[in-house]
Amino acid sequence: MINHNLTNRYYNKIKVKNNKNFGYLDWPSKKRQVKEFKILTTIINEKKFSILDYGCGMGDLIFFLKNKPYKYLGYDINHKFISFCKKKFKKKNYFFYNSPKIKKCTVDYIIASGTFSVKGKNSKYSWEKYFYNSMNYFTKISKKGFAINVHDDVCPISKQKKHIYFANLNKI
Repeated sequence: MINHNLTNRYYNKIKVKNNKNFGYLDWPSKKRQVKEFKILTTIINEKKFSILDYGCGMGDLIFFLKNKPYKYLGYDINHKFISFCKKKFKKKNYFFYNSPKIKKCTVDYIIASGTFSVKGKNSKYSWEKYFYNSMNYFTKISKKGFAINVHDDVCPISKQKKHIYFANLNKI
């Protein structure tokens, strides 16, 4: 079983890097985060859609999207990030939840940008179980698709950090 507090402690320690609207959390640069968003959002090919941003952080995806969703659900385990989002985004169809557990819903798309990267002090085994259970659940609640990014285990062991989850792409 995952202890999200072990992951959340990591996010409580990092310094938020602000750059205009973006508060890119733990990305090397805004440019890198935007590159990831461009890749992940290629699955969205319409103007009217609903989206679930799993691990929404400070809501950076909202600023990035050219076409704004008619319904946005943001989930994050860090209450500071959710508090920030609730103050910043006051549209009636934008909802933010301080929880790793998604309320029963259906959406067109799910984006999880970096969400599964930081496992904190959770074991690799328990994190993988959480990861695969999440992917299974995503297939049930997304009507049109979901996109995630992960670190892959082809990264040399000497460069791997203990708090980061390195996924086996062949297994996925």
